[in-house]
Amino acid sequence: MNFLDWKPSLKKNSGNKMGAIQLILTICLYIISIVLSLLLAITSRKFRDESIRMPLALHLVLAIFTVIFAFTFPGQPISEYLMLFAVCSGLSLSVWALKNQYLSLPVKLYLGAYLLTIGLFLWSPSLLFYTISGNYGIYREEQHFNLTANYYLVEQQSMIKTLDLPIRYKVIQKFGIYNKTLARDLDFGNTLASASLVTLNDDTLIIEGQYINRQKARIGMRPGMKSNQITRKSP
Repeated sequence: MNFLDWKPSLKKNSGNKMGAIQLILTICLYIISIVLSLLLAITSRKFRDESIRMPLALHLVLAIFTVIFAFTFPGQPISEYLMLFAVCSGLSLSVWALKNQYLSLPVKLYLGAYLLTIGLFLWSPSLLFYTISGNYGIYREEQHFNLTANYYLVEQQSMIKTLDLPIRYKVIQKFGIYNKTLARDLDFGNTLASASLVTLNDDTLIIEGQYINRQKARIGMRPGMKSNQITRKSP
C-alpha cells in the first residue's frame, strides 16, 4: 500500500477511445499490410509491371470513397473503416510501386509515401493507429512529467473504450528509445497538473502531484527500486 497521503479516485478516465474490435482490426490489418508489402516486393519480378493496375485501381477507389465519406459522413464508422482499408492497401502496394516501371513518378511517390507510416509507428504506435483508423480527432497525447534526469511520471492510457478505468500513472526511466518501468498503476485520485520528485533512492520513491486547483497528494512506495516494478508495502 502507499504509505503517504492518499486520496480516493475522483475522476474516471472516460475519454474518447477506440472500440476493442476496431483497435484489434486496425493493428492486424496494419501488420498484414507490412507483411504483404514485403512479399510483393520479393515476388514482384514474377509479375508483369502492368499487373499492378488492378490492385492500384482498387486502392484508388477506396481512397476516393474515403474522401467522399469523410466530408459527407464525418465521424461515422463507415468513414473510419474506409480510411483504414485505404491506408493499408496503399502500404501493401508501396514497395512494389517503387520498383515498378509501369507507373509514373507521381504515382510512385504517392504510394511510397505510405511507407512513412512505419516511421510514425516506431515513434508513436497509438498515434498511428488513431490516425489510420480515422480517429485522429480523439487522440490525446499522454501526460509526461520530468521528475529528475531521465526519470518521468507518465500517464497510462488505454486505447480501448472503458468507462470505469481510473486515471493511473507510471514511473519510467528513459534510455534513448528504451524505457524501464519502475512503478505502475499510481493513482493520485485525479488528473495532475504537475508532479515533482520528493525522494528517490534504492528503497524509496516519493512523488508529489498537484491538481489544477493546486491541491496536492503524495504517493510513496518501498521497497523494490532495483526491480522493474515496485512492491508497495506499509512502512
